[in-house]
Amino acid sequence: MLSGLVLVAGCGGSADAESGQEVSAAEVTPWPLTVDKGALQCHDGAVTVTAGGTEYALNGTAKAKYADLGPVWKDNPKIPGTKVPVTALLERGQKLCG
Repeated sequence: MLSGLVLVAGCGGSADAESGQEVSAAEVTPWPLTVDKGALQCHDGAVTVTAGGTEYALNGTAKAKYADLGPVWKDNPKIPGTKVPVTALLERGQKLCG
């Protein structure tokens, strides 16, 4: 069982909501989450991450249906008051939208 899942939205086309891709801090740089691993998914263009049983939105399309990423989004130690960019994670998730 995963401690976190990541889904990405805003990608073109549709994807099976049950398909996903496991990812971890060892694979994605910079790692933007406070959990060490998760699973990316794309639900009809909505990319998300699930952590602790909650599915969080990673893009605008997902924000209408999924929880705000804030509780698991890592603070950026290099720029106080900002968060670590989710770009690398989104790029991986968008590939699932194919």
